[in-house]
Order: sequence, then C-alpha cells, then structure tokens
Amino acid sequence: MIRFWNPGAVRNFGFTKDQALGRSLDIIILEKLQVRQREGWNRVLQTGQSHYVADELLAVPAMTSDGRLCEYTAAAADHLNVHEVHACHMLPHEKRLRPVR
Repeated sequence: MIRFWNPGAVRNFGFTKDQALGRSLDIIILEKLQVRQREGWNRVLQTGQSHYVADELLAVPAMTSDGRLCEYTAAAADHLNVHEVHACHMLPHEKRLRPVR
C-alpha cells in the first residue's frame, strides 16, 4: 500500500498524491507483471530472502497515469521488516541497468 507519494512521484508517474495514497503499487506496475510482482513480494515477506543484492540498482518497467510505458530505478533493500514497508527511491533513468527478473 502506498503511504507516501512525493512531488517527484507525481512528476514521474502522473498520479496525484490523493490518487496514489492508500492504493496498491499496481497503479504503476504493468498489468502483465502484477501477479509475478505480488508473488515475489509475498515470497520475500514470508522468507526474508530476495534474489537481489542489497543496494543493487534495478531497472523496473512501469506505467504512467496516462498509460505510457516508463522505466524507473529502484534499489534493493538491505533489510526487511515485515511489519513496516520502507520506501524505495524510484527515479527515471536514461541508461538500462540490470533488468528485473
């Protein structure tokens, strides 16, 4: 669930703060990747294990509010507290980094 949505997220994805807060990240995740993303996230919550190395930068495809495809950079977290989801930095980027599996 989205609990914080800053002006940069509004610029990058086009959803206003009011449109994003309280909603699932599915608003920016490509429909064809939503099930895979949810399954991966649930696996991480259950096991505390991720395929990604801490602080590794990942190139993640996303969708803007008007349906345009974009890509953002996310950093893998170095720890996980299942009771508290931490924010990640999502920045548009120009060069392709390691693709999401």
